[in-house]
Amino acid sequence: MAEISDIELNEVLDGLINEEFSDISIYTGEAVLFTDKLVGGNRIAETFSAFAREEMEHARALMKLAGRTGGIRARNIAVGSSLRQCLAMHVKREAVAVTLYKRLSTILTEPDHKLIIKGIIAQEAEHLRTAKDYLLKIQAANK
Repeated sequence: MAEISDIELNEVLDGLINEEFSDISIYTGEAVLFTDKLVGGNRIAETFSAFAREEMEHARALMKLAGRTGGIRARNIAVGSSLRQCLAMHVKREAVAVTLYKRLSTILTEPDHKLIIKGIIAQEAEHLRTAKDYLLKIQAANK
């Protein structure tokens, strides 16, 4: 594999940091949608609120790896009013995130950095599984 420069690595990290912050807005929006659209949805909403908190921790860990203390301008992604569309977007974003983190883990050389990324991958994979499960349930209920 070709060497990656520190500048390229920081660009990758900055991109992932931005995506993590953007995902916080998606999870927060999903939590509201579950609360508003489903009876008993507040219980599911707490799961997505917890995911938002995990995304914040991912961003903080990445910022630490990049030596950043701030200066990231995150996009706020509006989720709209459709829970199904929001979950579909969520599934796509999480699948991409898992792929990007796996790629990042092959680039990093420090064992403790690789371990951090391995933990993030595990959480992102759980987010993906959960979003897929709820999306399938909503699709099945609407048939």
